[in-house]
Amino acid sequence: MQTKTCLFTLLVCIITCLPGCHKIDENVRGGIMPPQKLEMAFDSLYPHVTDALWRVKNNYYIITFTYNMLKNTVWLTAQGDFAMQQTELPFDYLPRAVTAAFDTSRYMGLPFQHADSLVRPDRMTLYLIEIKIDDKTDLNLYYTSSGYFVEEVPTKEDIIEPEIVPEAVFSLLRNEYDNALLVNITYTNNRIELLVYQNNAYRTITLTDDYQPVT
Repeated sequence: MQTKTCLFTLLVCIITCLPGCHKIDENVRGGIMPPQKLEMAFDSLYPHVTDALWRVKNNYYIITFTYNMLKNTVWLTAQGDFAMQQTELPFDYLPRAVTAAFDTSRYMGLPFQHADSLVRPDRMTLYLIEIKIDDKTDLNLYYTSSGYFVEEVPTKEDIIEPEIVPEAVFSLLRNEYDNALLVNITYTNNRIELLVYQNNAYRTITLTDDYQPVT
Protein backbone atom coordinates (compact mmCIF):
# COMPACT_ATOMS: atom_id res chain seq x y z
CA MET A 1 0.00 0.00 0.00
CA GLN A 2 2.80 2.37 0.91
CA THR A 3 4.57 1.55 -2.37
CA LYS A 4 1.44 2.37 -4.39
CA THR A 5 1.04 5.66 -2.53
CA CYS A 6 4.63 6.64 -3.29
CA LEU A 7 4.25 5.76 -6.97
CA PHE A 8 1.01 7.75 -7.18
CA THR A 9 2.65 10.77 -5.54
CA LEU A 10 5.59 10.58 -7.95
CA LEU A 11 3.25 10.37 -10.94
CA VAL A 12 1.29 13.42 -9.75
CA CYS A 13 4.52 15.39 -9.36
CA ILE A 14 5.65 14.50 -12.88
CA ILE A 15 2.29 15.38 -14.44
CA THR A 16 2.10 18.63 -12.47
CA CYS A 17 5.61 19.79 -13.31
CA LEU A 18 5.83 18.95 -17.00
CA PRO A 19 3.27 21.37 -18.52
CA GLY A 20 4.66 24.38 -16.65
CA CYS A 21 8.31 23.46 -16.45
CA HIS A 22 9.32 26.41 -18.61
CA LYS A 23 7.80 28.87 -16.10
CA ILE A 24 8.46 27.44 -12.65
CA ASP A 25 11.39 29.59 -11.56
CA GLU A 26 12.79 32.86 -12.81
CA ASN A 27 16.21 31.91 -11.43
CA VAL A 28 16.61 28.49 -13.05
CA ARG A 29 20.26 27.89 -13.77
CA GLY A 30 20.78 28.20 -17.50
CA GLY A 31 17.36 29.80 -18.04
CA ILE A 32 14.13 28.29 -19.40
CA MET A 33 12.79 26.97 -22.68
CA PRO A 34 10.32 29.61 -23.95
CA PRO A 35 7.01 28.79 -25.60
CA GLN A 36 7.37 28.51 -29.36
CA LYS A 37 5.12 31.53 -29.96
CA LEU A 38 7.35 33.70 -27.79
CA GLU A 39 10.51 32.38 -29.37
CA MET A 40 9.17 33.16 -32.85
CA ALA A 41 8.19 36.68 -31.74
CA PHE A 42 11.67 37.27 -30.36
CA ASP A 43 13.39 35.88 -33.47
CA SER A 44 11.37 38.22 -35.68
CA LEU A 45 12.59 41.19 -33.63
CA TYR A 46 16.19 40.03 -33.18
CA PRO A 47 17.02 37.60 -36.01
CA HIS A 48 20.79 37.76 -35.46
CA VAL A 49 20.79 36.82 -31.76
CA THR A 50 22.05 33.31 -30.98
CA ASP A 51 22.87 33.40 -27.25
CA ALA A 52 19.50 34.37 -25.75
CA LEU A 53 18.84 33.37 -22.13
CA TRP A 54 15.18 33.35 -21.06
CA ARG A 55 13.46 33.70 -17.69
CA VAL A 56 10.05 34.74 -16.36
CA LYS A 57 9.15 37.51 -13.93
CA ASN A 58 5.87 39.30 -13.15
CA ASN A 59 4.06 38.00 -16.25
CA TYR A 60 6.92 39.04 -18.53
CA TYR A 61 9.44 36.96 -20.38
CA ILE A 62 12.90 38.46 -19.92
CA ILE A 63 15.55 37.70 -22.51
CA THR A 64 19.19 38.61 -22.02
CA PHE A 65 21.79 38.44 -24.76
CA THR A 66 24.96 40.09 -26.02
CA TYR A 67 25.00 41.88 -29.35
CA ASN A 68 27.88 43.96 -30.72
CA MET A 69 29.60 43.30 -27.38
CA LEU A 70 26.79 45.06 -25.48
CA LYS A 71 24.54 43.35 -22.93
CA ASN A 72 20.85 43.62 -23.71
CA THR A 73 17.74 42.78 -21.71
CA VAL A 74 14.44 42.54 -23.58
CA TRP A 75 11.01 42.19 -21.99
CA LEU A 76 8.13 40.54 -23.85
CA THR A 77 4.57 40.12 -22.68
CA ALA A 78 3.01 36.67 -22.48
CA GLN A 79 1.38 37.47 -25.83
CA GLY A 80 4.76 38.14 -27.43
CA ASP A 81 4.45 41.93 -27.55
CA PHE A 82 7.59 44.02 -27.15
CA ALA A 83 7.62 45.86 -23.80
CA MET A 84 11.15 47.22 -23.35
CA GLN A 85 14.80 46.86 -24.28
CA GLN A 86 17.56 47.88 -21.87
CA THR A 87 21.09 48.05 -23.28
CA GLU A 88 24.14 48.57 -21.08
CA LEU A 89 26.45 51.22 -22.53
CA PRO A 90 29.97 52.40 -21.75
CA PHE A 91 29.91 56.06 -20.77
CA ASP A 92 31.49 57.15 -24.03
CA TYR A 93 28.78 55.31 -26.01
CA LEU A 94 26.16 57.75 -24.73
CA PRO A 95 25.04 60.58 -27.03
CA ARG A 96 27.41 63.52 -26.74
CA ALA A 97 24.59 65.80 -25.58
CA VAL A 98 23.90 63.43 -22.68
CA THR A 99 27.51 63.27 -21.49
CA ALA A 100 27.83 67.05 -21.85
CA ALA A 101 24.69 67.58 -19.74
CA PHE A 102 25.98 65.21 -17.09
CA ASP A 103 29.45 66.77 -17.05
CA THR A 104 27.97 70.19 -16.31
CA SER A 105 25.45 68.97 -13.73
CA ARG A 106 25.63 68.94 -9.94
CA TYR A 107 26.14 65.17 -10.12
CA MET A 108 29.51 65.42 -11.81
CA GLY A 109 32.21 63.90 -9.63
CA LEU A 110 29.99 61.28 -7.99
CA PRO A 111 31.10 57.67 -8.66
CA PHE A 112 29.81 56.44 -12.03
CA GLN A 113 28.25 52.96 -11.92
CA HIS A 114 26.97 52.27 -15.43
CA ALA A 115 24.79 53.64 -18.22
CA ASP A 116 21.91 52.23 -20.25
CA SER A 117 19.54 53.07 -23.05
CA LEU A 118 15.83 52.32 -22.56
CA VAL A 119 13.63 51.69 -25.59
CA ARG A 120 9.87 51.36 -24.99
CA PRO A 121 6.86 51.28 -27.34
CA ASP A 122 5.41 54.68 -28.30
CA ARG A 123 7.84 56.52 -26.05
CA MET A 124 11.01 58.51 -26.51
CA THR A 125 14.23 56.57 -25.95
CA LEU A 126 15.84 57.54 -22.67
CA TYR A 127 19.42 57.27 -21.46
CA LEU A 128 20.18 56.37 -17.88
CA ILE A 129 23.32 57.21 -15.95
CA GLU A 130 23.65 55.46 -12.60
CA ILE A 131 25.81 57.10 -9.93
CA LYS A 132 26.54 56.11 -6.35
CA ILE A 133 25.28 58.34 -3.55
CA ASP A 134 26.37 56.22 -0.60
CA ASP A 135 26.96 52.58 0.33
CA LYS A 136 23.22 51.85 0.28
CA THR A 137 21.80 54.00 -2.49
CA ASP A 138 22.45 54.58 -6.16
CA LEU A 139 20.78 57.27 -8.21
CA ASN A 140 19.46 56.82 -11.75
CA LEU A 141 19.59 59.97 -13.87
CA TYR A 142 17.40 59.98 -16.98
CA TYR A 143 18.15 62.04 -20.08
CA THR A 144 16.80 62.29 -23.60
CA SER A 145 19.21 62.01 -26.53
CA SER A 146 19.32 65.82 -26.74
CA GLY A 147 20.64 66.02 -23.17
CA TYR A 148 17.33 67.12 -21.65
CA PHE A 149 17.27 66.07 -17.99
CA VAL A 150 14.07 64.14 -17.23
CA GLU A 151 14.31 62.98 -13.60
CA GLU A 152 16.37 61.30 -10.89
CA VAL A 153 15.25 58.09 -9.22
CA PRO A 154 16.94 56.42 -6.21
CA THR A 155 17.41 52.71 -6.86
CA LYS A 156 18.92 49.54 -5.48
CA GLU A 157 18.36 47.49 -8.62
CA ASP A 158 20.40 47.32 -11.83
CA ILE A 159 17.47 46.15 -13.95
CA ILE A 160 14.59 48.45 -14.87
CA GLU A 161 11.14 46.90 -15.23
CA PRO A 162 8.68 47.97 -17.94
CA GLU A 163 6.29 50.72 -16.91
CA ILE A 164 2.67 50.12 -17.84
CA VAL A 165 1.16 53.27 -19.33
CA PRO A 166 -2.65 53.18 -19.58
CA GLU A 167 -3.97 53.16 -23.13
CA ALA A 168 -6.07 56.20 -22.15
CA VAL A 169 -2.87 58.25 -22.03
CA PHE A 170 -1.77 57.26 -25.54
CA SER A 171 -5.32 57.77 -26.85
CA LEU A 172 -5.39 61.28 -25.40
CA LEU A 173 -2.05 62.17 -26.96
CA ARG A 174 -3.09 60.82 -30.35
CA ASN A 175 -6.43 62.63 -30.36
CA GLU A 176 -5.68 65.91 -28.59
CA TYR A 177 -1.96 66.61 -28.99
CA ASP A 178 -0.72 66.26 -32.55
CA ASN A 179 2.69 64.60 -32.88
CA ALA A 180 3.24 64.56 -29.11
CA LEU A 181 5.65 61.81 -28.07
CA LEU A 182 5.54 60.60 -24.48
CA VAL A 183 8.82 61.06 -22.64
CA ASN A 184 7.90 60.34 -19.02
CA ILE A 185 4.91 59.86 -16.73
CA THR A 186 4.68 60.54 -12.98
CA TYR A 187 1.86 60.27 -10.47
CA THR A 188 1.56 62.86 -7.69
CA ASN A 189 -1.28 64.13 -5.50
CA ASN A 190 -4.11 62.62 -7.55
CA ARG A 191 -2.58 64.11 -10.67
CA ILE A 192 -0.78 62.55 -13.62
CA GLU A 193 2.10 64.52 -15.09
CA LEU A 194 3.05 63.76 -18.68
CA LEU A 195 6.32 65.03 -20.06
CA VAL A 196 5.97 65.05 -23.84
CA TYR A 197 7.98 66.21 -26.81
CA GLN A 198 5.90 68.19 -29.28
CA ASN A 199 6.83 70.60 -32.05
CA ASN A 200 10.54 70.48 -31.16
CA ALA A 201 9.93 71.38 -27.53
CA TYR A 202 9.33 69.65 -24.21
CA ARG A 203 6.13 70.41 -22.33
CA THR A 204 4.23 69.09 -19.33
CA ILE A 205 0.60 68.04 -19.53
CA THR A 206 -1.26 67.61 -16.24
CA LEU A 207 -4.15 65.15 -16.09
CA THR A 208 -6.73 64.22 -13.48
CA ASP A 209 -6.73 60.67 -12.18
CA ASP A 210 -9.32 59.80 -14.83
CA TYR A 211 -7.00 61.06 -17.61
CA GLN A 212 -8.65 64.38 -18.32
CA PRO A 213 -6.46 67.45 -18.97
CA VAL A 214 -6.33 69.98 -16.15
CA THR A 215 -7.15 73.40 -17.51
